[in-house]
Amino acid sequence: MAAPTAVEQTMTKRTETSLKPVSTTSQAGESLSPDSWTGQDCLVDFLEKEVGNDLKSLKNVGDLLEKLREENTVLEEQVLTVSSSVPPKVSAALSAAEEALCSLEDLLQRERLTSNMLHQVTASVYQNVLEDFMIPSAEDLYGDADFIFQQYLAPAHTARSTKTWFDAHAITVLDWPANSPDLNPIK
Repeated sequence: MAAPTAVEQTMTKRTETSLKPVSTTSQAGESLSPDSWTGQDCLVDFLEKEVGNDLKSLKNVGDLLEKLREENTVLEEQVLTVSSSVPPKVSAALSAAEEALCSLEDLLQRERLTSNMLHQVTASVYQNVLEDFMIPSAEDLYGDADFIFQQYLAPAHTARSTKTWFDAHAITVLDWPANSPDLNPIK
C-alpha cells in the first residue's frame, strides 16, 4: 500500500481531532473526563432523558429530528423575510413621494411646453387666435357695428402679415405710439 499523501494525512488529523471528546461538566456540575464518555454516549444520554427508553418513542426520533429541521428552516426564512422587508408605513410614504415626484415632473414639463409656446407666438399663430377667438367675440358683442381693436407692439402684432389680415377683415386697429403708457384710466 502506498504512503498517504499530504492531503490524506491532513484529513486524517482533522478527523481524529474532531472525533476526540472534549472535557466538560455535566448538568449536575460533575467534571467529566474525555475518557469517560464519547459523542455517541452523550447523544444516547440526551435521547434517554428527553424521549425515554421506550422503543416506540426511539423509532420516532428520526421523524422528530426531520420535523425540527423543517421548522428551523421555516423560522430562518421568516426571520430573513421580516428583517429584509420595509415597514408598511415607510413603504407607503416612499410610494407617495415617488408619485408626487412623477406628478411634479409632469407639471414642470407642461410648464416648459406652455412657456415655450407663449414665447414663440408668431404672426400666423396670432392671426389664428384672432380668427378663432376675437372675431366670434366681436360679432357677439358688436354684431355688424364697427369697433376699434387695441393691441400692443409685440412683434406678432406689428408684422406685415398681421396688418394685412386686419385690413382683409376690415378691422380698425388703434395706433399705438412707441413710448406711450397703457390706455388705463386708473394710471
